[in-house]
Amino acid sequence: MLHICKNCFNSYNGKPEVCPHCGVELSKKVKPNSKEDNLAQDNLNPNSSYKKQNTKSKHHKRRRISSAEIMESINFEDLLKKTDDKSVNTWRELKRKEKRPEFSVKNGELDINTSDVTYLPQTYTYSAKKARGEYTKPSIKWWEIYKWADLMLAKRKVKKQVKKASYYRPPQIKASTMGILCFLFGYIGIHNYYARNYRKGIVSTFCCIMGLIIIFTKNWFFNSIKLSLGGGFMFVAVTMWVADFINICMGKYKYRLSKWRFIDCLNVDSRAKLGYKYVDKEEYKKLWIVRLVNKIKKFIATNKQKREAKKVS
Repeated sequence: MLHICKNCFNSYNGKPEVCPHCGVELSKKVKPNSKEDNLAQDNLNPNSSYKKQNTKSKHHKRRRISSAEIMESINFEDLLKKTDDKSVNTWRELKRKEKRPEFSVKNGELDINTSDVTYLPQTYTYSAKKARGEYTKPSIKWWEIYKWADLMLAKRKVKKQVKKASYYRPPQIKASTMGILCFLFGYIGIHNYYARNYRKGIVSTFCCIMGLIIIFTKNWFFNSIKLSLGGGFMFVAVTMWVADFINICMGKYKYRLSKWRFIDCLNVDSRAKLGYKYVDKEEYKKLWIVRLVNKIKKFIATNKQKREAKKVS
């Protein structure tokens, strides 16, 4: 077997004590000491590490801990404190808390505090007229611009809380069904009918049907503006479809049921800051066609009463 000398870098055979080329003594490998030699050294050197290593057995078996011992070692009081701690929350729970509207309960009704932005805390007070639903708008002079500005800020704050409340999906509406209907038939607006957003559904259905009718009709009247008019209707339907699908995926789709449930629970003061239409909420909940018919009926009835009063006089 060939070996190489570390001094002259020449090769040699066997295991000689001296290099045959340069005459330098070759180093031999030191064999490890036996246990008896180590024990003898330990007697001479009491601080040696070998004696400490031998105190433990080589093959140390791990003791299996029983389930009873594990249960005894757990402190359930500390666990309950940790779970009750507000700081221990997942990012999803924190996001849900951000969407929750801010309100307080007064006399069984929800109240959104806008005293920090409004100069008119006394104009929104309960009275017999408000209890009957006969709410009157606060009278502000034309030169009191600061009051108009502050009233707008108060409305904006209440609308922000209503918007947060409208993101909550009602329990009777399933998220999976909503997503499938929007993905497959969103251009017609079927998902809006399922979510009971009838106004939005009627608009999307009308735009889609009108666009298809204008594009595929052969009437001479539509030939000049067929693509522009029909394409405009279809563009509105498709943009509404894509926007709704993105909002459903991100959890920002506005449900009319959730919105009106929150507005119904608000007191008259908070509803009046949203706008005068929200005070008479039962009438405003109806479709715009029904409201228009009701207005016409009311106008005819009032005129009839005036004529009868003139005849009597």
